[in-house]
Amino acid sequence: VAAGANVELGGGTLSGTGTIAGTLNWTAGTMGAGGTTTIASNSVLMVSGGADKSLNRRLDNYGTVTWTTGRIIGDSTPVLNNYAGALFDTQSDATLFDSNDSTVKTFNNSGTVRKSAGTGTSIWQGLFNNGGTLNVQTGTLALAGGGESSGAFTNALGATVDFTGGTQVLTNGASFSGAGLSRINGGALNVSTNATVAFTGNFELALGTLGGAGTFSIPAGSQMAWTGGVMAGSGTTTIASNGVLVASASADKSLNRRLDNYGTVTWTGGRIIGDSSPVLNNFAGALFDTQTDSTLFESNDASVKTFNNSGTIRKSAGPGVSLWRGMFNNSGTVNVQTGTLNPTDTVNLITSSYSGAGRFLFGSCTVNGTLTVAAGANVEFGGGTLSGTATIVGTLNWTGGVMGAGGITTIAANGVLVASGGADKSLSRQLDNHGTVTWTAGRIIGDNAPVLNNFSGALLDAQTDSTLFESNDASVKTLNNSGTVRKSAGTGTSSWLGVFNNSGALEIQRGIVSLTGNYTPAAGSSLKVFLGGLAAGTQFGQLRIAGTATLTGTLNIVLTNSFVPVVANSFLVVSSGVRSGTFSSVTGSDLGGGLILDPTYVLGDLTLVTTMVAALPPLMPQAIGADRLLRWPGDIAGYELQTATSINGPWTAVVAAVAQENGDSVVRLPATGTRFYRLVRPAAPRPGGNPAQ
Repeated sequence: VAAGANVELGGGTLSGTGTIAGTLNWTAGTMGAGGTTTIASNSVLMVSGGADKSLNRRLDNYGTVTWTTGRIIGDSTPVLNNYAGALFDTQSDATLFDSNDSTVKTFNNSGTVRKSAGTGTSIWQGLFNNGGTLNVQTGTLALAGGGESSGAFTNALGATVDFTGGTQVLTNGASFSGAGLSRINGGALNVSTNATVAFTGNFELALGTLGGAGTFSIPAGSQMAWTGGVMAGSGTTTIASNGVLVASASADKSLNRRLDNYGTVTWTGGRIIGDSSPVLNNFAGALFDTQTDSTLFESNDASVKTFNNSGTIRKSAGPGVSLWRGMFNNSGTVNVQTGTLNPTDTVNLITSSYSGAGRFLFGSCTVNGTLTVAAGANVEFGGGTLSGTATIVGTLNWTGGVMGAGGITTIAANGVLVASGGADKSLSRQLDNHGTVTWTAGRIIGDNAPVLNNFSGALLDAQTDSTLFESNDASVKTLNNSGTVRKSAGTGTSSWLGVFNNSGALEIQRGIVSLTGNYTPAAGSSLKVFLGGLAAGTQFGQLRIAGTATLTGTLNIVLTNSFVPVVANSFLVVSSGVRSGTFSSVTGSDLGGGLILDPTYVLGDLTLVTTMVAALPPLMPQAIGADRLLRWPGDIAGYELQTATSINGPWTAVVAAVAQENGDSVVRLPATGTRFYRLVRPAAPRPGGNPAQ
């Protein structure tokens, strides 16, 4: 066809070899096997009309092919070569290389392929090897047969390049760009070994596979949607700083390769399956944002799944539980704002921290390294073993599992450990409490010589009748208290095994604290008991000591529940096998109106007995020169005058003559510094008792 000529192939078969130098209109018929059709530079092949056309040969385009309507069938191994400088312009939503035969159909492009019209989908079967440019300006061009490409895939706003079938291999030089969408939608897109392929704009993995041994990169300013399909192969998917991967929609996604995140991963829906030893690296400065309650790395294969975090993991949406399988290596930050994030296998911690009002749950996993719970954080240890070191500045809820030997758990000032839930917890290490430990339920087992240090200013609050340090091993269990140990709830008996070294305050507001060993508190310690009725445990607190009790320090008595004892009421507040010593001071014993709670020591027991005492006679001191004169009414007989250098004693009898002057009893003593004096009313002696004062 010469230049300027206008020839039409409208039916039948073109069997020979021809060169188009002008215009050939192809409206129907077959370009048969065995020959080559060549469109010369500046020449045109117009493919139009609704009828099918069949290309069963080689077509070499150096000019322009404009395809406006009708399918182009491909049989007998057709090859369409679109050379550098040539244009293949699709203005149709028809199908290329539709065929029932099994021969390979090939489109080799080193020029420009354009879809400039048609808002629907044009399906291209066979191999599409792109070394030039594919430009989709409108609608969708679906590549269904695979191929190998080093060229550019571009799209305009609203347009889509779709990989729907076969395997498209991308080599160095391949790229995706434009304001539209590039999508894997049933086919496979493999980046070849040592190649790196990037895109700008928008990319989606919806169905099929993104794979290969090379690197697929999501650059800064671009976003990839992952709504389904598989990331596979020995290569890497890389999200650059300021790049975004959004894993959305309810369909499962499968990560079977390495994913390196330097930007942002936002996961809003659907499980992320993990097979073939996947690795997800969330690097420093990167964000992995979970906005779903789905499962990460769910899988039936036995390969190791690994999440390495040195950036930030956030759960910002979803009120339920997101389960994370596999190995979780965390040297970064975890911020759970809502719901629960729950790693279930091995957790290795390297100076990591946790924050947020949501719950981070270590459930049935092994935790190694250093666990830091920030102020305001809510972290739960619900099973498995904590093997490393833990520092709690916020809140750690301990509902099960073992705090294993070899590490130290530290509750900072204002930090909180809540031991709750009916399951046993095992303390096999040192726990240092500078804040608050609240124990509401479940036994705390003690193995491997555990030590619980409750420091000055700290509170250990038992709100349960459970047992502390129950164990079958023979190691020594130790509770050292220099702060406050309190039983504030539970009307039954809480048994505390092991050694209890108390230099602080022991408060029993309700129930019974039973110590299975000896009790030898320090001189500066105190016991505070609350009296709210006559029944031990249910209405007043009681301390039971199976061994020897050495009493000292201060006994503080507090009335509660608006209860007021009456004469002869008694309260067995300390019961022991053998007792030595007494409390050096007592507060709260004076009930007013002459009514007192009289500490009565009998054998190993201390009972508070409600007693009415008469008003004591007044002492009337006078200073006369260098002497002191003490005077009291002479008609009151039988009182003993005692003196001490402190109001708290110890008190000793004054050995001095008592004179009678004007009806008063008078003692004259030399002035020897500041001293205190009192009159003591004698009473019948009781074993181990003091006279009522």
